[in-house]
Amino acid sequence: MSNSMADIDLTQFDEHSLKALIEGKTDDEINEGIDLVGVDKALAAAFEGMKKVFDPKMADGQSVVLQYIIDSNDGEKFWVVTVKDGVCTVEEGEDDNPRATLELVLPDFFRILAGLVEPMMLFMSSKLRLQGDMMFAQTTQSWFPHQPESKK
Repeated sequence: MSNSMADIDLTQFDEHSLKALIEGKTDDEINEGIDLVGVDKALAAAFEGMKKVFDPKMADGQSVVLQYIIDSNDGEKFWVVTVKDGVCTVEEGEDDNPRATLELVLPDFFRILAGLVEPMMLFMSSKLRLQGDMMFAQTTQSWFPHQPESKK
């Protein structure tokens, strides 16, 4: 990759830096860049970024658990996003009874976060697999806007 994922301070999740870094890159190039940082570190930063941009008004009254399964060069990575009482929490691991489970490859997960692809397009092309309440999973997109800088 011409720019290195290692150059990004992953504790300061920034959609625009991520977009500039991965736009036009192949899956292999994105995987190589993330491998430089470390898959676990990159995912931890990504999910913390989701927590930071979470819009509680969009999830008003919801109490839900979403399971993410991210396929990476290091194997499957499991993350849980929980929304309860207007608060979003994220943690590595599995939940026994999520309302929806989303499974996709690591590069596509980062493309979603960077606003380069819509989840529905990935689903329609069989690159995003959903289990559970599919209609509800679609509504959760609005809970995590693609504009992190608006939350600053």
